[in-house]
Amino acid sequence: MPARLPPSGALAAAVLLAAAAAAAEPAEAPADRWSVRVLSQTYLRLFERALLPGPGGALVSTELSAPLCEHASLQVADIDLPWEQDSLDVELSVWGDVDPAEAGAGQRVDGDVAVASVRHRLGPAFFRLGRQVQAGGAARLARFDGLAAGARLSWGLGAQAYAGLVVLPRWSERPGYHLLGSAADSLLRSPDALPEPERAGSWLAGGQVRYDHRWLGSLGASFHEERASGELGRRNLGFDLRLTPHESTAVSAGTVVDADAWGLADARALVELRPWDELDLAAEYLRATPALLLSRQSVLSTFSVDAFHELGGLASWRPVRELELGGAGYAQVFATSALGARLVGRARLEPERWLPLVARGEYGFVTEPENGYHALRVALAYRIALPVTATAESYLYFYERPIRDVSRSWVGAANVEWAMARGWSVLGGGSVARTPYAAIDAQAIARLRLELDWSKP
Repeated sequence: MPARLPPSGALAAAVLLAAAAAAAEPAEAPADRWSVRVLSQTYLRLFERALLPGPGGALVSTELSAPLCEHASLQVADIDLPWEQDSLDVELSVWGDVDPAEAGAGQRVDGDVAVASVRHRLGPAFFRLGRQVQAGGAARLARFDGLAAGARLSWGLGAQAYAGLVVLPRWSERPGYHLLGSAADSLLRSPDALPEPERAGSWLAGGQVRYDHRWLGSLGASFHEERASGELGRRNLGFDLRLTPHESTAVSAGTVVDADAWGLADARALVELRPWDELDLAAEYLRATPALLLSRQSVLSTFSVDAFHELGGLASWRPVRELELGGAGYAQVFATSALGARLVGRARLEPERWLPLVARGEYGFVTEPENGYHALRVALAYRIALPVTATAESYLYFYERPIRDVSRSWVGAANVEWAMARGWSVLGGGSVARTPYAAIDAQAIARLRLELDWSKP
């Protein structure tokens, strides 16, 4: 039988319990925070096209195309969970494509999910599940369906790991079609004889370790392995370094090593200087072996692509707030001892205090063992009224050696964008081009953009 308190003892106990409850309950509940961002972009293009010759060189008639494309994304951040507040983030990105000009059973309707993931943050750790993107380091750029997990400690050390099935492009599933450069020949007369790609044998895994210092810089190492149809596609090691010894100086370097062939696929170094607020300087070095950046299962990786070294620098000077002048120059040395170079000079004028105009001019020169060209670019953007902006640009190329008996190319484009309401805008425009591969290439485009953002701090 439980003990019974006398009335005075019961009253004292009730007072103590009430005081303890009041002390434990905060005076005001913490405000919940969250954010929702919606982005939708709808494109309608109109152009006339001639398909590549069919089997045996058969000609294909020219046809009109008017593809309608939709890109939509949703991001929700800082969702509360019962065990952790502001700890769940959701991201979804999809696209769809249909051509209304195609009629009947031959009409093409396509679409896919680019990203669909859920991320949970729990203290210094995170877990992400679903379709996601891994970028940078040894992975370079990879999309997969799987799991990623990691943690970052308060004193700068962090690590993460990921694994999953490789996202195959949807067109890989079309009968008889295979990715450009695949080991299978996509030009066979009997494409049904080719095996269809199996996703079960296409997977990847990797990880990264990184240390970030508050003012000194960062250091990272990463590993990535990818399989295609059960065979090795890529196995890379990555290293990167960034030092900031002074607020006006930064030094960075990075490399990707092919751990299967033990060759240097890519190596970069960059030194950035800002001696004055108006002047930016940089010196860069690059060494690359393009063949080692491709999948082992790509037929293109078997072709010999010369490694090359590139060394150069760039400068940007702002004599006044409205004017920026810049230039860059790079020299290239190929494995065959052949030389190349590229030069760029540019100017940007933005007299916003007097005129709502942005003007840009650029000259470029590129020379390589196979060919070279001179390029001129002029671009203008003018705000006609507060919600209406017009832009126009023109590119002109002069080839050192003619391509298909054509010595120059020209591309021109113009559009007008109207921000008709908060988050809503519509754009209309077009382009015209004349190149060695098209006597005339004219396109029209219309875009409807919706961007909404709700957040509660």
